[in-house]
Amino acid sequence: MKKIVSILLIFISITISAKEFDGYYITNEDDTIKCKVEIGVNLFREDLLKYSTVARRVKIFNDKGDKQKFKPNEIKGFCIHKTKTEDLHFKSITIDKSERFVLAHSIGKIQLYESATTHAYDGSEMNFLIIKFKDKNHYKTSGFSTKKLLEYLDNDEFFVKKLDGLGNSVWTAKWYTKLPEFVKEYNKIKESVK
Repeated sequence: MKKIVSILLIFISITISAKEFDGYYITNEDDTIKCKVEIGVNLFREDLLKYSTVARRVKIFNDKGDKQKFKPNEIKGFCIHKTKTEDLHFKSITIDKSERFVLAHSIGKIQLYESATTHAYDGSEMNFLIIKFKDKNHYKTSGFSTKKLLEYLDNDEFFVKKLDGLGNSVWTAKWYTKLPEFVKEYNKIKESVK
């Protein structure tokens, strides 16, 4: 049994490695500082980022190579230039009385973020979405149904139509993967109405 656990731990540790991305961070005083940001990636597919590796603390390297670590309350957020055309923006938020860095999918009438935790048993990454609507508290999408989501969104007609027929459970439904697309569309419509 010990051998199996040891092999499993070794495999998990080698499948996650860290990569430095060009980017910047934003101080609490709104200063933007260029840097390199270290984030965990899958060893076999470097395009698969491990959000759990920056949820509680991020490692930043300045242009001299000096390392700093920041917790979510110490900076407003950071950005990595994943590719020449894709920037990923991470913001510091408080959810369930806990501060964390989250990937910002969409900011507008509805804010949609993504984060992750590491499974205690096998070390796998478990991603979840976080949504903020109006002046309500942030709401984690892990483990809730379309019914609860629609209640949170005040049964907004846009989402009632979009979510109809996509399944109810977060684990078996198509709505969960479509939610970022729906929120971006909703925010675009609301922005054009202004």
